Amino acid sequence: MTKTSLLSICLLITITALSACTPWHVKYGIPDGADMKSPENTAKLIEIMRADRGWDGYQAAEILVNADPAVTAPHMTEMFEALSVFCLYDAKNATPAYSPPVDEYEDEYETYTPTSRASDDGVNDYGCPLLEKAAKLHGPSAVPHVARLNTFAAVKTLGALGNDGRSAAHTVIAALGSPHATIRLEAADALLKLAYPTPEILGALAVTAEADADPYVREASERSFRTLSALALANPVQEPSPTTPTPGNGTDNNNPNRAGLDAPNDFALIIGIEKYRGTLPPSTAALADAKMFANIAEKTLGVPRRNIILLTDDDATKSSLDSYIEDWLPKNIKPDSRVYFFFAGHGAPDPQTGKGYLVPWDGDPRFIERQGIGVDDVAKKLQNLGAKQVVMMVDSCFSGSGGRSVLAPGTRPLVPVKEFEPIPKSTQFAMLAAAGSNETTGTTPDGSHGLFSHYLFEALRGKADANNNNRLTLNEVIEFVGTRVPDEARRDNREQTPRYMFSADSVGELEVTKFQ
Repeated sequence: MTKTSLLSICLLITITALSACTPWHVKYGIPDGADMKSPENTAKLIEIMRADRGWDGYQAAEILVNADPAVTAPHMTEMFEALSVFCLYDAKNATPAYSPPVDEYEDEYETYTPTSRASDDGVNDYGCPLLEKAAKLHGPSAVPHVARLNTFAAVKTLGALGNDGRSAAHTVIAALGSPHATIRLEAADALLKLAYPTPEILGALAVTAEADADPYVREASERSFRTLSALALANPVQEPSPTTPTPGNGTDNNNPNRAGLDAPNDFALIIGIEKYRGTLPPSTAALADAKMFANIAEKTLGVPRRNIILLTDDDATKSSLDSYIEDWLPKNIKPDSRVYFFFAGHGAPDPQTGKGYLVPWDGDPRFIERQGIGVDDVAKKLQNLGAKQVVMMVDSCFSGSGGRSVLAPGTRPLVPVKEFEPIPKSTQFAMLAAAGSNETTGTTPDGSHGLFSHYLFEALRGKADANNNNRLTLNEVIEFVGTRVPDEARRDNREQTPRYMFSADSVGELEVTKFQ
């Protein structure tokens, strides 16, 4: 070996050793001696968490959650989203929850502890304490940011917030309807931590304690129900006065007083998918649309919280949607129920048949017939539920030319899509769609909501009550949305004309709500 070669090898070894000793933060552009808790480095730490889900990302997370809340407050949305990757339930890697046989359950009962999970498989929770700590530092202001995380992270963190998490109790109640036993168990425990014994919470826990398929979930629900029931007797929850306007959860402060409609048997299945799996583009503002409709469903339409299911992003898989439509709803509705179905997210056409599909979180437009959910199919299943009335609302488009529409690569846009056809049924059925089959949907100028959803919400809050009789009908909603959306869309140099479909003309006179 020559002297030059030996020097080269030594130099390479030295460089490698120095590289291995380089502090993790220096690799990402934060030099030694820098104040990593400073406002200037907050965004960098969040990017490190996004780029590295291993040790580097975890160290960045630890620094962030120990920083001054005033520094991280402007970045709460991004920070909580980044932290949530260390706190999630991966259904793909999970195995069914362990449910011991009945004859063995009593023997095992004594060794079962309240902190046990229905199943540990698929759970990634080593970062949950960091997420919970960050939320506690920010208090109530963290709630709207936490509530939009994956269901596992949202439920655990809202529970950790205790009383401060009460404004998003509906998110935890909805998690009791999760297809995953682990999430249902976490929800039962979280409701106990909220210490908020409302009738909706007690009712949801009572149903789960009696009917859940998993014994651990039943036990956790029963434990929470007993404790909260005792708390309710000692300190009754003060419900809002029926003569006092009831604002929403911080995002909807324009609800008029609702009165006159008693709808304990009504249900709402709400889906909002903004961030899709893989390379599909986001569906702008779909998450905000779904959350707003969930708020309106409770505050204005009178749907009990326990009857509202809100599925967002990776919780809105094809299997989840199918399960709620084909299994959960049929088991829960009553003959006098009204069912609201709201979907905000991408639509896609089948280039061969012209059929329109809703795209679930895990859908691929290349295989839309298998991985999508046909709009006509959903309409048929909803009509076959046996409910008295069904109102279906879809803020998607199916042209394949942008907006809330996607298309398989290589397929030309503006695929001719068949208009949806109603099926004569005894159920009173109405469908409201955001646009015609050859049109694209858009958002409000500020991008906060889908254009169709925005005017739908305004209509439901009372602005559609054209004759000022404090009674809102579907015809009034259609008239309000149908005139304002096209006008606003033309200002954006495009066409968007909402469509509607009734199973009978009389459906238009269905009373949506009343106002005082």
